[in-house]
Amino acid sequence: MNSQDPMQHVRSPVQDVGSWLEIDGAAFEANVRNLPSMIDDRALLCAVVKSNAYGHGADLLLPFLVRLGVPFIGVGSNEEADTARRCGFEGRILRVRAAAPQEIKAGLRHDIEELIADPQSAWEIHKIATDAGKVVASTSTSTLPGSAGTASMSRPHLAGHPRLRSSATGGFNWPE
Repeated sequence: MNSQDPMQHVRSPVQDVGSWLEIDGAAFEANVRNLPSMIDDRALLCAVVKSNAYGHGADLLLPFLVRLGVPFIGVGSNEEADTARRCGFEGRILRVRAAAPQEIKAGLRHDIEELIADPQSAWEIHKIATDAGKVVASTSTSTLPGSAGTASMSRPHLAGHPRLRSSATGGFNWPE
């Protein structure tokens, strides 16, 4: 048997093939335009553009979302929130994961609504917001995963928090 590594001869079928993705802007816009009728006023549309719109190019898709008046954008990072604001998005930006305190502080300029993962993060978010003279709202706690180190919390547990009030979107806001 040859002592060479057998994997060195295995090649991915796409290694030698150029690949690309084309997005039909008119089709994307039509799809987004049709979504509100599908949810039939039972929910508000939140377009999640984390991970560079899942690799499709947030800076290419955000202008469509801005033009269509999408009310919420979901992001995973401050950079994505910055891209949304630079593209003219003036709606609500929701962080779709729990953030570290330093991320929350750095994201204040983009008015990101933060995810409250547990009582400790609620207090940390409150302190950061108070120190900055801002109100920081949270996204809905009903979407918190019970894994990946994020504690699931029931709405009644957070609703009993003395510094939170329930928001119209199902999340909680700090009172002013």
